[in-house]
Amino acid sequence: MIRVLLVDDSPIVLHILQRLLSRSPEIEVVGTAADGKKALDLLPALKPDVICTDLHMPVMSGLDFTRAVMDSYPCPILVVSVSVEPGSPNIFRLLEAGALDILPKPSDILNGDMDELANELSSKIRILAGVRVFRRRNDVSVAELSKPALKLAVMPRPQTPLRMVVIGASPAARKPYAKFWLTACHFPAACRVHSAYWQQLSFRYGDVVGRGLPVAGA
Repeated sequence: MIRVLLVDDSPIVLHILQRLLSRSPEIEVVGTAADGKKALDLLPALKPDVICTDLHMPVMSGLDFTRAVMDSYPCPILVVSVSVEPGSPNIFRLLEAGALDILPKPSDILNGDMDELANELSSKIRILAGVRVFRRRNDVSVAELSKPALKLAVMPRPQTPLRMVVIGASPAARKPYAKFWLTACHFPAACRVHSAYWQQLSFRYGDVVGRGLPVAGA
């Protein structure tokens, strides 16, 4: 049984998410919280396998909550919010803080496609439940910032242009793309990035990352 903690400041949203997850017999909602601070207090006792949290909440936001969780109680985090649509800078911040995945929440959740939302939500939770996460420090002290930067060795520039393909895709779609590009195009290296990161790179630096690079995405 996959133990899930839901965090959202809307009682209606919490109720809907519970109803949607009740359709999956292998998923159990073990607790709910209206903000990140209350959720942190529940973690030691509940020990969830996956946390689903909103982004914008009072007292403690989903971003600060994610940082606190990864600092003290490492756990796979899925951010379910209206503020993580493709192209949103929030995606970068959340993934950098330690969230593993995001799911855009319908702005009008009461009139949305409940079957599609239930399937996508439960599918992501099942995947994240199998991911092992580790504690990560998100805070940097003033003393650390004041330390002089390390001098990095300068590597010689290669004589021939470096050919590389960047694949931004879901885990299921990544393998076919990688196999095609690496065998058909004979690229010596491949860089795998989270699809949400690739969306952000394309949104912010599309004129740079797309220049001269054959791109495969999903």
